[in-house]
Amino acid sequence: MEIPRELYLSRLKHREGNHLIKVITGICRCGKSYLLFKLFRKYLSSKGIPDDHVIEIEFDRLRNVHLRKPEAVCKYIVCQGCA
Repeated sequence: MEIPRELYLSRLKHREGNHLIKVITGICRCGKSYLLFKLFRKYLSSKGIPDDHVIEIEFDRLRNVHLRKPEAVCKYIVCQGCA
């Protein structure tokens, strides 16, 4: 069962393209990752944005600890864009 979360999704859609970083906050297990990694990604895909133009980084994963430094995440994003 998919919970649509239309209010939060519409807020993201409304601010799309304003060149500002969006920060999604909330308590643990409230659906932040689901909103971004499933619902917003599905929306971007429906607009014709290719999957390789979307970069997902889970900063809470041990394998991504090195990306918590601004310089490292910038380098990662630039390299992803070159691939």
